[in-house]
Amino acid sequence: MKIVVADSGHGFHHGNLEKIFEPFFASRAADDGVGLGLTVVRRVVDSMHGIVWAQKSREGGAAFHIVLPVHPDAVNR
Repeated sequence: MKIVVADSGHGFHHGNLEKIFEPFFASRAADDGVGLGLTVVRRVVDSMHGIVWAQKSREGGAAFHIVLPVHPDAVNR
């Protein structure tokens, strides 16, 4: 199963793409958070044996792609 969440906001700088899932990485002001949100996303997706990545969206913002394995029993429901 693949889930894509995209927006048309400011996006992220291409140079930050490799860092955005690292703990405490934030490109905004310090009072806007501590930079753990995407780290948590990656850990949750990893725990479900999935993958997550980011890229620029067609609208110019950010697009996050999550691919999760489908449990065989879920297909027959």
